[in-house]
Amino acid sequence: MAALSATKHSTISLLPNRLSSQPPMATPHQNSTPAEPGTIVEFLAGLPLELSGAIFAHLPNSDLKKLRLASRRFSKVVTPHLSFERVFISASNHNIQVFRNIANHETFRHDVREIVWDDARFMVSLEEESAYHSGYGYDAADSDSEDTPVPEGVPLWFVTACRENIDYLRKWRGRDVETLPQHVETAQQLAAQLPLDVAYDYYRGLVRDQEEVLATAADSAAFVWALAEKRFPNLRRVTITPAAHGILFFPQYPTPMIRAFPYGFNYPLPRSWPTPPLGAKIPCESWEDEAIKDKWRGFRNVTHLLAQQEYATVPEVVIDGNQINSGLTCEIFSTQEPCEEYKNLAALVRKPGFSMLKLSIMVGMHAEQNYAAFRNGRLRQLLTADLESFALETDEVTNLSFSRPWPPENPVDHFTPLRSIFPVEAWTHLRHFGLSRFLVKENDLLDLLRALPDTLRSVELSFLWFVRNSGGYRSALFRIRDDLGWRSRSVKPQVIIRDDKKLTLPGRGIHMDKEVMEFLYDSGENPYPDDPRMRTVLEGVGTVRDVFEPRFERPFATREDPSGPYFNGQLSARVKSDFGDFNAYFPPTKEDRLRIRDSDRLKNQIAIHDENVLYGSTGNGGRLALGTYIKFGMKIQFANLGRGLGGGWTMILNYGTMAEFSFFPGSGGSTACTDYKIATGVYQSVKNADSVGWDETSSLVQQAPSDGKVCDPVASPAAGVMPGWNYNSGSNIDPTEYLPGDMGDDFSGKSAFSCTNCLSCGSSNGANEDSGKCCGCENMNVVYWDRDMPSCPECDKAEPGESWPGTVPNAKRDARDHTTSNPENNGDFALLDKRKAGTATMMSKDMTICKQAWETAGEYMWDSISKYWGNSSASCSDWSVTRLAQADTEWVNGALIRSPYNTEHVFEGQTISQFFNSWLDKGYVPAQMPPPSNPTPKMPCAIIERTMFDNSSALPWTDANGQVVGFIDLLTSELGNEAHKDRLAIYKNRPNMMKGRMFSGKQCTDFKEFKKMSMDAQLQATKELGLVFEYMNNPTIWSMYCGTYENLYTALGHFDTWYAQSGNTVTIPSLQSEWKLYVETVLKSMVQRSRTSFDDQYREAISR
Repeated sequence: MAALSATKHSTISLLPNRLSSQPPMATPHQNSTPAEPGTIVEFLAGLPLELSGAIFAHLPNSDLKKLRLASRRFSKVVTPHLSFERVFISASNHNIQVFRNIANHETFRHDVREIVWDDARFMVSLEEESAYHSGYGYDAADSDSEDTPVPEGVPLWFVTACRENIDYLRKWRGRDVETLPQHVETAQQLAAQLPLDVAYDYYRGLVRDQEEVLATAADSAAFVWALAEKRFPNLRRVTITPAAHGILFFPQYPTPMIRAFPYGFNYPLPRSWPTPPLGAKIPCESWEDEAIKDKWRGFRNVTHLLAQQEYATVPEVVIDGNQINSGLTCEIFSTQEPCEEYKNLAALVRKPGFSMLKLSIMVGMHAEQNYAAFRNGRLRQLLTADLESFALETDEVTNLSFSRPWPPENPVDHFTPLRSIFPVEAWTHLRHFGLSRFLVKENDLLDLLRALPDTLRSVELSFLWFVRNSGGYRSALFRIRDDLGWRSRSVKPQVIIRDDKKLTLPGRGIHMDKEVMEFLYDSGENPYPDDPRMRTVLEGVGTVRDVFEPRFERPFATREDPSGPYFNGQLSARVKSDFGDFNAYFPPTKEDRLRIRDSDRLKNQIAIHDENVLYGSTGNGGRLALGTYIKFGMKIQFANLGRGLGGGWTMILNYGTMAEFSFFPGSGGSTACTDYKIATGVYQSVKNADSVGWDETSSLVQQAPSDGKVCDPVASPAAGVMPGWNYNSGSNIDPTEYLPGDMGDDFSGKSAFSCTNCLSCGSSNGANEDSGKCCGCENMNVVYWDRDMPSCPECDKAEPGESWPGTVPNAKRDARDHTTSNPENNGDFALLDKRKAGTATMMSKDMTICKQAWETAGEYMWDSISKYWGNSSASCSDWSVTRLAQADTEWVNGALIRSPYNTEHVFEGQTISQFFNSWLDKGYVPAQMPPPSNPTPKMPCAIIERTMFDNSSALPWTDANGQVVGFIDLLTSELGNEAHKDRLAIYKNRPNMMKGRMFSGKQCTDFKEFKKMSMDAQLQATKELGLVFEYMNNPTIWSMYCGTYENLYTALGHFDTWYAQSGNTVTIPSLQSEWKLYVETVLKSMVQRSRTSFDDQYREAISR
């Protein structure tokens, strides 16, 4: 090892193979002079070429360029090591000049492999940019702003766009720790933002420069010159993109113009190509108007020139835009006659030597036209060439097969067979195929993959939507592994899958390359769960990445993580917020829109409680937000005026104050810290505003957050060490061990904590609400009186003689306890849903039988179901019936939280699936106890598929409407559904998920994970196991289970009779008899597995 010490703290180490084989012959720089001591720059400049070359070979261009600026002498040393594999062209003189300079450099031009045409042009107003103001899903009127007034001469649209950029950066950062390098860099740039008037002057210079280029077509001329003169002899790819500017401070392509921006330059990000709002789509514009076509000016220029025969073939063309849900409009494929742009694209694809095409296509509202652009044959005709690589991605954001039915007079078929679009028979040398954001059927997808040639090396199947009842990612991966024969190939095709479920930001996706490859070609698990209710990957599977920030890399996790709370402590803040002394005008005035009312109100006053404490934090930390919303308003109604006012409107002044706590580990793990921020917003909103031409909302005040930080030494929250399971049977539980301060003392005197047997559960009939209720037991079969019964006119009044508040409107939680959006406020926050009268939200419950996905009668959130099962209050905070809080609560680590619930099928749908998949086809049930010694298949899948899914008119099976259905439909209709609400129950989320696992043949809790849990978490996990059995043993729940079982038993008897009388030549066993044996085996196995789990958990817990 050779080491050259440059300074006291700087050592450069070089491996021997980087040195010349004859060190004494190392070549000095020409005309070198002894290095002047004292500077690292002069020291490096004086090194022999072999040594400096070995150093510079490890540095990127960006660092080499900075070194080159250190001195003229150093520039000569560094320049030969620069490499330009990508050059940029756009409507910018700066970009064009750099493009030409590289093209004229006899060394650099040979390195160029790709030209990126930045097709985004700066705008002169928001109206010029398609959907710009909502491109990120924000409305500038609701964004936070600083208190600085807008300088004279700066248009409001410019200010609006800059504020949207800042809002988006906050959303982009999400729950990340603010000290990550990229967030520190962003904060530094935001702190150094140019004043608005300075930024606008610089921006106007960019626009003037752009207009000059467009007027002279200097960008097109430079491109033509480079092609005609063959300035880039090794050019392989041209990319056309609207997304070069990426997001603020994080460009997708840092062009020379972008790199030259002043530090902290905030500006309206150009797109030019239509860009839809977040999570939405916009109609495709007709490809007839030249002004519309010129939005894709770069695409039109590039394809026109590359299609000409006099220019050498560029083998690869990328039409980009999917990072921002944009792309080429599909209208060019569906004009009445083939348009010029289509002809040019087809011509360049067919040129000899062309090998790769990537298409990002906007489909807009083409669903209503049966996706004519994919059905008319033009895309297939264009692709009929000997391609080596092809990828297609659309901007579709929803699974249209799950949308509401179209009217019979205007039917729409959203599905297009893949082989009618892709001419795989022409792709004899194909190495890569990609399909993203497309509606598919599993069988059709497998047919396409099966037809791809043996030259295939990679396949991307990202963000796909599967047609209802046609399969999904999980079963498709099984079939790719088992049916295509790829495992036996010497070169196994790589399968790439990105998913974006529960991710809302463009450019982000869950990458599962490693997990998918391990499943297909090794012994890995399928990354998609065996749970038809979950349409995305499991928590912790895959890695979330961001195309705009290469350093962003996170394990996939969602906010709905069911594994339990991460917060352990007590936090409180008192905020005094001033209403202010100002007038709110309707419609808003110009001053209102500029949000300069902050000076008319006092700043928030904040008091952080001295007794706040945080006992610890996981590595990820978390956030809690508490808000107060107050509204003042006036409702105006009109009658008989005949002016189309729609009954009038409501004008509201909204005040919102939010306290946010972020908690995370402190340094060295010895402390746990909390950041707190308090912010206030005041805004006007108007219902039915469009009837008078007003805006719906306008913000008056946005007080920037006040913040602070507190750290606490890590300590135990208990009075002593939490005993966990070391409580002896019959001993009392001391609430002060797990409830904070006075709260624990207050509960200690309650009779609920004085029972002599705290391992059994008392009954609750509302007669005596303080008698012997047991802490830690579930409160079964609580009737919530009129709150969850059908609606009545008196529902909003107090019942005579009852003490629960009559002034509070009757409300019940959403069955899934999710965040509810209030139409009178733009923000989302948790609300109690007011009870509705017998309405249901339809949701599907999918099953897979013999690899065929099948949608059963749905699972519903139904307001008239009166019983809430598993209503556990871990600290007996409220066992009452007639004096209930508005939502069920439970104590978790010293915090009172709301209890999440699911509507659930008491008889699990997977029990039907496994009857066919395992019991009949394989002869056993998953994880059967005791394991069968010699399982014998009873009825193969081939017969199951032929008899269960057949719905031909000759069959006797009909639904309630007399329509002929497959026998499987008859079975699934016996589950809880709209016709069988008596077989549905509302059950707590966590034990409900555990119940599903147990009936699927899995352990109630992964024992490896159980061993990692804290004592309290172990106790709760085992308690939930008890909840499941208490639930199933309840007479009402058991009768629901048995009722479903018996009806299925009867239906299978009808099948046996039909099969015996239908002249079938293949003998099968009595399904009715097998059903009885099967269900008995399922229940016995589940009990035995659970007993084993309980014993293991108990031994683990008491061993601590």
